Amino acid sequence: MPAPILKNEYTTSERKIGDDKSTAISIDYASHPIRIYTNQSTTETMHWIQIMFNSRNHFKKLDGIKLAGSDYINPEFLVFQNGSDTKINFFTDIIWGGKLEKLAHHKCPNTKRVLATVNTAISIGNYLIVPEKQSKTLNSANGYMFGVLETIKSARTPQCDRQTAQLLLKLRSLPIKHLPYVLPKLSTRIIKQLELLAIGLRGKELEETIMDLENNLRV
Repeated sequence: MPAPILKNEYTTSERKIGDDKSTAISIDYASHPIRIYTNQSTTETMHWIQIMFNSRNHFKKLDGIKLAGSDYINPEFLVFQNGSDTKINFFTDIIWGGKLEKLAHHKCPNTKRVLATVNTAISIGNYLIVPEKQSKTLNSANGYMFGVLETIKSARTPQCDRQTAQLLLKLRSLPIKHLPYVLPKLSTRIIKQLELLAIGLRGKELEETIMDLENNLRV
């Protein structure tokens, strides 16, 4: 949850105006901290999540249907644009795993509790924004290091990857038990580069830092 979202259009199409790429936001609320996978900027992602929080009454009605047969629900909906009070207007479709025989009597998640869990996690900063292309970063130490390399290389471009830099730094603040691997040690220079990228700045010795990382990873 939620389903692909289309801005500024009242349609069930999964496309944004002038863009074939749907807005995909997926929340893994069973992880600690929760993980919000997204193909949009952090600001855009949090904007749509806030709309879900504004629409609790609709989700309460959805729970009342008492859907069964899945461990997930993927609702598709239309949004009523009304400034800070923007909320879901109505659901257009609900996709769930009812065709899975082994889950035939499995109750779908209670969305009211899910929203409360996500809201609490966000309010105390206990969540990770994971860019869609960086999902492998969370799986292994090697994936983390390649994430560091690609993020620092983004400083060569006009649009540095602030979002991933913030994720990489936040992972370093987590207790070891929350990751499936031990985080590799990073030099002070690399960490400084990430800290600057996280606020949209480019550090000194960029090319030297990239070369060191490439040599370490033997790229």
